[in-house]
Amino acid sequence: MSLPRALALLDARQARRGPAGRAPAGRGPAVDLLDLYLAPLLRWCALYPRGETAWFPLADYPALAAMAARLERRDATRRAATAEGLGRHPFTTPQLAVPPEGSAT
Repeated sequence: MSLPRALALLDARQARRGPAGRAPAGRGPAVDLLDLYLAPLLRWCALYPRGETAWFPLADYPALAAMAARLERRDATRRAATAEGLGRHPFTTPQLAVPPEGSAT
């Protein structure tokens, strides 16, 4: 299975959870473990390999894009992004890390 096809399946799964990230009929958490795993993967798809990411417009996966945006609004995500130098939108419009001290490599 290709990565775009796998992302399409994950996008469909996310869409079934609804706009607030909840499962139908309000069951399930607003954020689950899969969301926390997928967000960095989406970031990596957008950043790597450098110069070869045109295949991955996040907008092609609207439910995943919405999930990533929800995660970015969380206080914990903001604190981690600041500490790691990931920028204001580490998942929806990622940039290479520029940590406040040390090295990202």
